[in-house]
Amino acid sequence: MTVTDILAWLGGLTGPSAIVWDVYKWKRSGPKLLVRVSPNMAILGRGQVTNQRHLIVRVANSGEKKTTLTTLALALYPSWWAQVRGKPSEQFAVPMPGGPGWRNLPCPLDPGEEWAGMVRQDQQIEQMCKKGRLYCHVYHALSKNPVGARVVLS
Repeated sequence: MTVTDILAWLGGLTGPSAIVWDVYKWKRSGPKLLVRVSPNMAILGRGQVTNQRHLIVRVANSGEKKTTLTTLALALYPSWWAQVRGKPSEQFAVPMPGGPGWRNLPCPLDPGEEWAGMVRQDQQIEQMCKKGRLYCHVYHALSKNPVGARVVLS
């Protein structure tokens, strides 16, 4: 084998590897949203704690691209298998998830930023958590699929 043959083999192996790496980087680029749900949160106002409980939803963008959060929704899956298949039995949109002084949706979210919203935790939400798997989904402009987190009442 000559040096030319060795270099030809080396080029034949590294060329496709570079293309695969570029495709991997392209698929992984963009916004990376992390959704966290904190249930049973009380609101402290004017020195008093209210009896009403809320779900606080926080979304952080740890990716490289800006996106716009468009919708906050709740989805109830009757079983684990329904959740894997993406087939909720019920879905609910939360039209105004922000409280006073909070940013409502749609909301641009730069890399490194966090958005927070609030959903009133009523008996219906508590019963849905007992009945099945309740998820809080956040839709954004750069994906057709939502990003979500499970609502677990403790």
